Amino acid sequence: MRAQRAFTVVELSVVVALFGLGVALLQPIAQHSRRGAHSAQSLTNLQQIGRLSASYALDSADRLPTYSWKARGNTVYRVPSCGNPVGTTMIAPDDLRAGAAQMREVVVRMTGRDCGATAFRGSSRRLPHRRYSHLVLADYAGTDATPDWAVSPGDANLATWAADPIAAETDGLLPYQGAVEPDVDQDASWANPGVIQRWPYSSSYLPVPASWDARTPASYVPIDATPHLFQTFGSRPDLGGRRFTEVRHPSRKVYFFQEFDWDAAGGPHYFAYADAVCPVLMFDGSAGERLSGDSNPSYNPADDDLWRARYVRLDTFPGVPTDGGHTTDDLLSFYYMWTRGGLAGIDF
Repeated sequence: MRAQRAFTVVELSVVVALFGLGVALLQPIAQHSRRGAHSAQSLTNLQQIGRLSASYALDSADRLPTYSWKARGNTVYRVPSCGNPVGTTMIAPDDLRAGAAQMREVVVRMTGRDCGATAFRGSSRRLPHRRYSHLVLADYAGTDATPDWAVSPGDANLATWAADPIAAETDGLLPYQGAVEPDVDQDASWANPGVIQRWPYSSSYLPVPASWDARTPASYVPIDATPHLFQTFGSRPDLGGRRFTEVRHPSRKVYFFQEFDWDAAGGPHYFAYADAVCPVLMFDGSAGERLSGDSNPSYNPADDDLWRARYVRLDTFPGVPTDGGHTTDDLLSFYYMWTRGGLAGIDF
């Protein structure tokens, strides 16, 4: 019997090198394919948000969907109360707390989390309008509190939290449940239990502030320290009640946008990086991927001047991209999030 010839070291090295070259060549193809699939699904999700928003407006005197509870004199609202099927009454002192109470009412009604250790507390420490306005659409559409169309396929953390909100909280998976790294937003209210508890019901897609801030020029304006917090501007905030007819250029003004370009080279890019390519929904219902740098720059409504700030990540969220020479000192425009002129403005 003829003996089988063994591979030499040189031959093995060639095989390994060829295998590595093949993997290197296939990686961009796989990344491109993954990006295409994720993009298609995100655009479908945004189009669903657009259709639901249009239907909501038809049934709501043309109003844009967000929290409708407001501080209207002595208007009484009913909020969930453990053991009381009709709830308890409240008079909201301001629109922020009215919206927070409505968010809690919606989530508790959808999930049944009104009693015991897993009760959904809610919180007025953070604006519910920014990351949770989609819950008004979910309630309107009769879905559950974590609809598939609210989660980008690239947003693995939110997909995990939304799949089982109670388990995510119990297992300590939510932002700010434990010790945090020094590079994250350090505002103490992120660690508030009611704020933490809300994360599984958030969305990968954010509405622009002008869609829920009813005051001109604004009730809330950005701050330089972090892109995730706003500060009040002028008199008492006026939230909710804006109408589609207030949008002067529906095909050129962004309505909802994906917060991150999840499949960018060098890792996920926050939308404010000029080289980020994020899916966006326009007010006319059209959706597409747009390069952030092609948008008009952001303006601060407080002084109608150009506004830029540094990106500071939230706990468990992506950090500064590793490609393109990005650093933590980069001053970024926030583009269509803070459009000059608000709903009357133009982004693209």
